[in-house]
Amino acid sequence: MSAVSKQLKDELAPIIGDVKIKNLFAGYGIFYSEMMFAIYQNGSLYLRAEDELAQYLESLGAAAYSRNPDCSDVLVLYHYYQLPLAVQKDKARLGHLISLSLKQIQTKKLTEALAKKSRIKELANLSIKHERLLAKINIYTVDEFRSLGATNSYVRLKKLGIPINIDMLWRFAAALKNKHVHLLTEKEKHTLFARVNELLEANGLRKIKR
Repeated sequence: MSAVSKQLKDELAPIIGDVKIKNLFAGYGIFYSEMMFAIYQNGSLYLRAEDELAQYLESLGAAAYSRNPDCSDVLVLYHYYQLPLAVQKDKARLGHLISLSLKQIQTKKLTEALAKKSRIKELANLSIKHERLLAKINIYTVDEFRSLGATNSYVRLKKLGIPINIDMLWRFAAALKNKHVHLLTEKEKHTLFARVNELLEANGLRKIKR
């Protein structure tokens, strides 16, 4: 491991945890959970961002990555912004920005993964049985299912008097996260459980128990 890689790992570990550093043309790619969220080059940190996050970074004084015109062999990278030194040194703000970047990358990957599914039965944890079940509440496509969400879909089925248990909620939620139901964390389950009971109560239905 080079001195620069070790320095980056040591500086970022207290902020977001363990990161991987890989040589990348004239600099270093910084990865978290297999997602490259930043580039370190010539003493500067470039954070990946798009849309609103990119605009926010620019409001902080960040500049879009640009190629040195005298170095035609250097790859042009879009969606990376050079953070001002003051932002890099502010660990709390840097950690927040990195979290926003990672969330944006995850959301984009999820959107792309779900876009490849044409039928609800093709989603993780679901089958033709679940597809037919959701059709009872006029949900026929992956886009419609994602738009309504796991908790609202669950509550609508409950309102029809369909006997479903909490496992169905876990399956719906995991499907929309494109992961196996057994990989849902306790924190995710706790949030889902609290939200679905709020919706059930608001609709005059009995709360569920775990």
